[in-house]
Amino acid sequence: MSGEAQTLPDQAEVVVIGAGLVGCSIAYQLAKRGKRVLVLEARGICSGASGRNGGMTGAGSALHSAERMRRLVADLLALARADAAKEGRNGSRAQRTRVEMGELVREAAAELAPLAEHHELTVDLREPVFVVAERDELLRAITNLVENALVHTPPGTHVRVAVGSEHGTALLVVEDDGPGIPRAAAARVFERFTRGTTQSPGNGLGLAIVRAVAEGHGGSVVLVHRPDPGTRFELRLPACAEQKAAHAPAAAEAQAGR
Repeated sequence: MSGEAQTLPDQAEVVVIGAGLVGCSIAYQLAKRGKRVLVLEARGICSGASGRNGGMTGAGSALHSAERMRRLVADLLALARADAAKEGRNGSRAQRTRVEMGELVREAAAELAPLAEHHELTVDLREPVFVVAERDELLRAITNLVENALVHTPPGTHVRVAVGSEHGTALLVVEDDGPGIPRAAAARVFERFTRGTTQSPGNGLGLAIVRAVAEGHGGSVVLVHRPDPGTRFELRLPACAEQKAAHAPAAAEAQAGR
């Protein structure tokens, strides 16, 4: 840090210096206890000791490691907040507002557009679907599901994201026509630090965060087994009261028609 005074956000209750493994562990435990955590990472200048290009190689490797660690810290904090919300320990319910899921899907798709450059990404938003949620947490869950489909499928794969409502429940579907997930691996996809392959990027927390956010909002996420190749995830959340009321007549008609 420089000699200038550093101004910290008022909402930061705890500051963790450094983003190493110890820093990750401390930040996770504090966030899980409901603390607002700000992680400050000290960035040094790397220089190689041998060869003209040694410095650049060392710096590039250090920056890559720093970025991976930054992502790990961010994911651990997101997971800790979701865990705390599920257990009702961080007061996040007071921060929940009425959110339109289609808006979050469009935002996630725009953020992931560079990653989807060699995929066919389609968004199917047939009707507005409202839920009561902590906006940033739900956006993170949606982004993780779409990113998972893009990262773990080959170029040219069609990835479809759809939002709808079903029996008073908000439904998000993320599916692709890629090679699919082997049944042996499918049973563990939502476990923490589980990765598709040893070569796949990421730290194995993406889908664990999705599940924690869904359950923290009174919902669920499942991997649907399909007879054909491909993968389909379904995220369900309780819809807003007016959403349920709007679908009540249709549900009654369907029941009467049986």
